[in-house]
Amino acid sequence: MEILIVLFLIASIWSLVKLMFGDPWSRATRAWKASAAARAEARRQQVANAHRDSEHRREMERLREAGHRDRLLNEQRRLAQDESQLRADLQKRQAAGEQRRRNDARAQCETYFSIFEPELRQRYARSHFELYVRTYMSDALPADEVEARAVQLLEILEQHRAVNQAAEPFDSLEDLAAWYVEQKEKILKLPVEFEYRAEHLARLNSVYAELSERVLEQMS
Repeated sequence: MEILIVLFLIASIWSLVKLMFGDPWSRATRAWKASAAARAEARRQQVANAHRDSEHRREMERLREAGHRDRLLNEQRRLAQDESQLRADLQKRQAAGEQRRRNDARAQCETYFSIFEPELRQRYARSHFELYVRTYMSDALPADEVEARAVQLLEILEQHRAVNQAAEPFDSLEDLAAWYVEQKEKILKLPVEFEYRAEHLARLNSVYAELSERVLEQMS
């Protein structure tokens, strides 16, 4: 009986406490649930922030890499442009140098021919000179070839001058024949086209025949 009274008293007290302060167990449960939800939200927010920070770092890294690639590409393009410009400048300088060499070679031949034209005009007219220059010393040819042709032309002109100078009387047919053989060998060794060598030989033969007649007249 006393136990029942005690239980009744406990129940009455519990009812009074619930009436005055509410259900402590329910309040504790709600508080725990709220705390758990807050902790879960905090963890979710933390994960979200971490994910956002990670995405931000990746984006920044991507931008840095993109910027680095862009700078690298820009530098490569600049270097390629500089190299192309250097090559173009070098080609221009080389072309200008070769043109200057061609001009100098032609000028040297023109100067020589102009000085000795009175001696040469009967054997090598200016028309022949200009034809040779147009054919073998034009701007379309490499400078090395033009310079080589200039040397050949000067040798040709020298040969014609030598023939003119040899027009003076010889003492004997032997001397004249020796001179003829020497001039013929020089003409055959000239590094020119066959047609030019043939032309020089024909003129040499004509001069030789004329000089032979003079020598014979002197001997008679």
